[in-house]
Amino acid sequence: MKKLRYYFLVLNYLNQNHYPSRERLLEYLASYDIDISERTLYRALSDLSTEFGVEISLDNAKKGYYIAPKYLAIANQVLLHLKDLVTTDILNSSNGAKSAVSIFVDAENKKGVMPIDTVRLIYTAMTKGQKVSFIYANTLEESSNRLKIAPILFKQFEDTWYVVAIENDQYKTYFLDKIYDVKLESERFKACSESARAKFSEIIGLNFTGSDLHEVVLSFDKSQKELLQACPLHSSQVITEEDNDNRVLVTLLVKPNFELKQQIMKFGKLVKVIEPQQLKEDIIEELRFALEQHEEEYLKVH
Repeated sequence: MKKLRYYFLVLNYLNQNHYPSRERLLEYLASYDIDISERTLYRALSDLSTEFGVEISLDNAKKGYYIAPKYLAIANQVLLHLKDLVTTDILNSSNGAKSAVSIFVDAENKKGVMPIDTVRLIYTAMTKGQKVSFIYANTLEESSNRLKIAPILFKQFEDTWYVVAIENDQYKTYFLDKIYDVKLESERFKACSESARAKFSEIIGLNFTGSDLHEVVLSFDKSQKELLQACPLHSSQVITEEDNDNRVLVTLLVKPNFELKQQIMKFGKLVKVIEPQQLKEDIIEELRFALEQHEEEYLKVH
């Protein structure tokens, strides 16, 4: 596993940085507790070409290494493949693996690349109960701000990774891909990752509501059964057959929120809400509003 770790880290670093020197690559690996010789580094660079098909070249003028442009697509495929093999190992090695990684990670059964350098520093902060600061690129406000947060959980939703922070007993989420220049702060906070995981287990997605926990029953066209089995709507999902051979029932134990409604509506005519009544009425209202908007646009054209 160690060899795969430094293959992954070297390739990841080359993919994100311009022409790092041999010394800089060795320093980068050392920051992950991987101390290798120059000779071993040369062998790793050679192995990335012979074993993975990614050619690493040295630019003598810039005195640094780079991935030849025609190999960038292959490099990204290799990174995606290696990511699942080494991410947990890298996190476990942080801080001597004093805490189980599963406490701090809430993953879906989907692919999704975590930006490993950002994750390593924030994970260290989580396990030590330290706050972190970082630059956060806010696309909506077209600005970048340095924020300081108490990070408690990595949360995955729809192939995207977020860091969850606690502030005044409220949860806030931040896109990991928009975080950079992470710094550990001296300020401490009380860890509460397990309670956060429990809270998130009651919803789909990221948005909390004042709703109570409900047994949500949905009736799907049977053509969707395989999809629902492969990509469950929620960890509590149970699928049962209806008397009618063309339908299946899906039962969830969740707090209805925005994301649940979105998940239901994306199935269109292939799904209908059985329970609870309020959720059924909310979906009807959403669909009625959407229909009115489309009718307005249709009448303008015709």
